[in-house]
Amino acid sequence: YSSKKIFMFDLDGTLTKSKAVLDKETATLLCKLLEEKIVVVISGGNYIQFKNQLIGHFNCVSARLKNLFILPVSWGSLYKYKKNKWHPVYKHALTTKEKTKIFDALEKTFRNINYITPKKTYGKIIDDRGSQITFSALGQKAPLAKKKEWNTKYDIRPKFRAILQKYLPQ
Repeated sequence: YSSKKIFMFDLDGTLTKSKAVLDKETATLLCKLLEEKIVVVISGGNYIQFKNQLIGHFNCVSARLKNLFILPVSWGSLYKYKKNKWHPVYKHALTTKEKTKIFDALEKTFRNINYITPKKTYGKIIDDRGSQITFSALGQKAPLAKKKEWNTKYDIRPKFRAILQKYLPQ
């Protein structure tokens, strides 16, 4: 521990359960770590998700937050804390042309596997996060138990990924 300078964590499934808020014990441990070390937290979620799930649940003095770096949308943007606010260091965004190509590839993939949207969904199925387009079979706000159940019974991800890569090889 003492020789390490930077600690990196994934948010969902590591620091928190999927889309759940940071618990007090983990928040306390992270604040202690931030006293001496740099902490980087990565997630596929957007900045707003980070605010709701992580940032708003720290109980440490703001001076320690200077050692915290957050990377929303799978490294698509980077935020740093300074002058008592979170500031973007960079925000990469997909171009309109790239988004069109991605949406077209998703449509072709859905048709190719004869995908039928579940009868009950929770929020957006496809979410444009600026630098990432995300597909969630049950929707962005699906309860964790429902997602686990769906993935156990109907997991199309391997097949979906293989076909999507034909349309988006890069």
